[in-house]
Amino acid sequence: MDNSKYHTAVLWLLVAGLCVLRIPVFAILPMYLPSTREWAAPVFEIGTYFLTALAIWWERDRLRDFHIDRLAFAIIVVGKPLELLFYRLSLPFESPLRSPVYWLYIPISLSLASGFFIQRWKSQKSTRKNWIWLLAGIYVGVTLGVLLGFPLRSQLVPQRVTYLPFTSLFSLPLKLLIFLPFQQMLYAGIAEEPFFRGLLWGALRKAGWKDWWVWLLQAGLFWLGHLYYFGKYPWSFWVIVPMSGLVLGWLAWRSRSIATSMCAHGCLNGFGQIVAFYLRAS
Repeated sequence: MDNSKYHTAVLWLLVAGLCVLRIPVFAILPMYLPSTREWAAPVFEIGTYFLTALAIWWERDRLRDFHIDRLAFAIIVVGKPLELLFYRLSLPFESPLRSPVYWLYIPISLSLASGFFIQRWKSQKSTRKNWIWLLAGIYVGVTLGVLLGFPLRSQLVPQRVTYLPFTSLFSLPLKLLIFLPFQQMLYAGIAEEPFFRGLLWGALRKAGWKDWWVWLLQAGLFWLGHLYYFGKYPWSFWVIVPMSGLVLGWLAWRSRSIATSMCAHGCLNGFGQIVAFYLRAS
């Protein structure tokens, strides 16, 4: 096997590992074996961060092909340790402290950062165009999050939801408006965007797929990655998730940076949850 084929084989092995962690381990296994729920989430989250870091290191001289520019790389490196800090500081709200196993984020992040600075990886600098796309992603994420928050709200059982005494977005605490979308970017954005809109996209493009077909496939796999909504949250499964996969994929495709889709993802999830869980009907 020549070097190029070997390199491609390893990339696909890492992509396959990320796919297994997301769909069978995280999305399907806990549905049929409830006893696995305690360990499925940390295995998925930590394993995904580790394989993502490994894949970035493996493709360190070709990160542009995977929609990873310097801003996206920086978010991936600092995001998970920052998420741990958020939990310690109870931001944006009180939450149970995560298992000590999540401290594994620290050595993974440090190893990735060290490789960048020591070996001087080639990465695309963020341009003015990238920043414009980033602002566009935030706008799209906020708008879509607010709009989709209402159908999300309609599928919840009222007795299980305690709405806060706020009747408009403008009356919500600034802490919630800022830190919930940011926390969602660190959690869901980093766990999903580098795989679906970055590594998978780049690997398929290298295999000769057209961007149009990659866009549809990644949205389909993203949909399968949320199978735990099936039969329980119909709006989420049939509308919100597939629509989000297409929109986030389009943002990464057109901007050529998953920094755009990560920020949009955080805003979409954050503002969707704000409308669904924290706004009392007037």
